[in-house]
Amino acid sequence: MLVTQVDGTLTQVIENHLEEGLRVGEWERHAAHLIEMDIPGSSLQSTREIVQSFSPRRSRSLRV
Repeated sequence: MLVTQVDGTLTQVIENHLEEGLRVGEWERHAAHLIEMDIPGSSLQSTREIVQSFSPRRSRSLRV
């Protein structure tokens, strides 16, 4: 299982980091990708946009 930690405000850099994590997970054939987010002060809309950017074929279960 691949684990990605996100701390702080959501930015384009964070979004790129998450996308790279998805690519690494697929390339290395990880069974799961856990994303731990500690994002105080970030908007719920930003969080939703990041979650929605994950392709449904990659995401079997997603909780926000």
